[in-house]
Amino acid sequence: MRIPARCLALIPVAILATVSLRGQTELPDGEGKVLLQKKCGSCHGLYKTTDDNKSEAEWGDVVYKMTGLGVQLTDEEFDTLVKYLTKNFGPKDKK
Repeated sequence: MRIPARCLALIPVAILATVSLRGQTELPDGEGKVLLQKKCGSCHGLYKTTDDNKSEAEWGDVVYKMTGLGVQLTDEEFDTLVKYLTKNFGPKDKK
């Protein structure tokens, strides 16, 4: 069976579209949203962030680790980011 060349040409487009969509995540509004998109989303998809439910201390550890990998944050940006992550992606209530 021979696949038409025009179909083969669409394979890279489909792959890129899938990868691009995976990295897009709707984030809740709030102070820290743009910072998260800029500082974290420039290196990895935000799905890595939004899939986790960490405590404030755990998010602090994660953000600190990212600064060791090259993310540059002021002290104020660090605090804003940790608060945003904790508020929106912190532990879920188990009621």
